Amino acid sequence: VLPTASKDTFIETVLARCESNGWDRAAEFLLGHYFEPQPSVEQLSQVHSSIAVSFLKRQHQSEPEQAAKLLQELIAGAPRTDSWVAPHLLLSKWMERCDSALALHHALEAVSINESSSSAWQQVAMLHFSMIHTAGSDNKYAHVVEAVQGFAKALANCEVAFVTQNALRLISLWFSFGILPEVTNTIIASLQQIPVSTWLQIIPQLLARIGIPVETVQIGLLQLLRSIGKSYPHALVFPLIVAERSSGVARKKACQRLIDELSADASFRGLLHEASMLSTELIRVAILWTEKWQSTIHEAAKKHDNIDYVYGLLQPLFEESENPSTPHEKAFDSEFGQALRRAREALISHHCD
Repeated sequence: VLPTASKDTFIETVLARCESNGWDRAAEFLLGHYFEPQPSVEQLSQVHSSIAVSFLKRQHQSEPEQAAKLLQELIAGAPRTDSWVAPHLLLSKWMERCDSALALHHALEAVSINESSSSAWQQVAMLHFSMIHTAGSDNKYAHVVEAVQGFAKALANCEVAFVTQNALRLISLWFSFGILPEVTNTIIASLQQIPVSTWLQIIPQLLARIGIPVETVQIGLLQLLRSIGKSYPHALVFPLIVAERSSGVARKKACQRLIDELSADASFRGLLHEASMLSTELIRVAILWTEKWQSTIHEAAKKHDNIDYVYGLLQPLFEESENPSTPHEKAFDSEFGQALRRAREALISHHCD
């Protein structure tokens, strides 16, 4: 017969193996021989917290209220050690829908036990995030700030599996409420603690809002993108070139500003030149001149009586068509070039009139 401590360790190891492999029936069989059908809090407190939690998780499937009550009583008499962070978080998740205040209390308890637990900070942030849409106007912005701090702390520790989702939620709050100084100040202060690699998966989302009209948010966003460009230039350069070629004036201007700043580094300039060539060639392969002209002429035909509009729409294509280089472009010029040049001359004469 194993001593109690060794027995708990053995059961804990077997349960972990069962849960990782999806052996639910084996776990239920093991726990059924380890506990009575309705164990008391005293019996649950005699074993390791992970074993008690495994039992209560299964009880929660059939008796959610009883399982939550037992876990709450079990936590009340438990020591404040790291092994009790997970039980606090589990109870917090169980109470989310029925008692958000109690759920937040247990999430904060988990944080107070282990301030470096990213899972605990994520739960705190998610609770505040969900309260933003239900709170009154007086409390709404307080929840925004708390959610920002929670997501930033979770990302700074980078231990949870939902790093990308947390980063997206954080920038969503930043872009939506960045006009509030306390929100922007909190995020700017947090950026120094969050690893730069955290943002690599959401570079397109960051660049999509680079032209945001809120000046304080744009300044902070450019600062973040500069950090990414210096640490991971290969990850930023191609999406940056694509964004710089967009039609939005503010976005294009902000991208050009960022390119100019990063181009102070000679190695980035070389990478930028190569990526620009690649982007140009990919566009040529993806969108042929025939397709470009067809779609643009179709668009121009909608306002054919507005010469200035038609001329402005077709002018970039006229200029691009002056220098055919690929076999397809040369074939296009041979077939349509003369007619397009006559059309251009006619448009110029009417445009000047």
